Amino acid sequence: MANQHTGLWIRVAIAVGLFAAALLLTGCNTVKGAGTDIHNAGQATEDAIKGD
Repeated sequence: MANQHTGLWIRVAIAVGLFAAALLLTGCNTVKGAGTDIHNAGQATEDAIKGD
């Protein structure tokens, strides 16, 4: 009986770990995209000030 519960908890732990990893990877991509957008906005502002 204990082995069945142990196996279940291992599966739950793996599922939670995979879900957390997916969230972290998605968050990194979102932050990278936001950084790119901010950089592009700053570049456009600088170009507008210089008259390019």
